[in-house]
Formats: sequence, C-alpha cells, structure tokens
Amino acid sequence: FRDAFVETYPHQYYHNHPAAGGQAFLSKFPFGEHKQIHVQKEIEGSWFPINIMQVILPNSEKEERILQLVNVHLRPPVNPDGSAFIFTARNTNKYRLAEVQYLAEQLHWNDEGLKYPTLILGDFNENDSSPALTYLENTFKMVDALKEYVPGN
Repeated sequence: FRDAFVETYPHQYYHNHPAAGGQAFLSKFPFGEHKQIHVQKEIEGSWFPINIMQVILPNSEKEERILQLVNVHLRPPVNPDGSAFIFTARNTNKYRLAEVQYLAEQLHWNDEGLKYPTLILGDFNENDSSPALTYLENTFKMVDALKEYVPGN
C-alpha cells in the first residue's frame, strides 16, 4: 500500500490497531507535530486512539502554515462482545460524545479559538443528528462536510 501511493503522497503515517481500528495520513506536504491520544485509556467505553497530525502547507511568504488533521474512530454502536440490538446505537452515544469532548481538550487553542485550521475526519459511527456531531457543530461551529456537500447522503 505504501509503495503504491508514495509518488503521489510521499509523506505517510500509519497506525495499526486491531479490530478495524487502523488509521493513516497520506500527504503531498510534510508533517509537523503528531500526537496520538489514547482516549480508550481515559474514557470508559472508548476503544480506539485518536491521531492528530499537523501538515505544513506551502506559503509564498516563507512562513509555515499549518493545517491540523484529526483522525478519529469513535466507539462503534455495538456491544463489547460484537452484538448489536435495536437500542445499542443509542446506548453507545454517550461514549462517542465523551470521546469528542475529550478530544476538544487536546487540540491547540489560542484566545480566538482553534490555533490552526482543523479538519476532524474518520469514522464517527454516528448519523447527522447524534450527540457527538451535534456537539462539534454547536460548540465549535464546525461543519459536517458530508451533510453540507452531499445532502441526503
């Protein structure tokens, strides 16, 4: 996989994790600071780490411009044994909300808000009106790109 994309995306980061929890960043631009948050050690019911990667973008003024990417894999709407019932998605909402609330504490902030333009992406395991996405939209004025650009998805 790495070799297939290295010419287009020479900057690559991979994090392997069991149970479909692996994550990757592929970029044409170099990486800056990387932080892995072991949210599963901090939030009861969380299963996967969150990765925050800074990408250093080109700038004609020769100063660094940073884009902050956050790769999430929030708690799936299943029970620890892999089973799922009619109420499992609703019963696991609290875990996903706690994960994004904890994530917000880990991002780079200044007096005006987020220090860097930030994209939070990955597997939210939620629908548009679920608590974690609603929290990000209402608290930080983030936009759900899928809802915005692919309405009725």
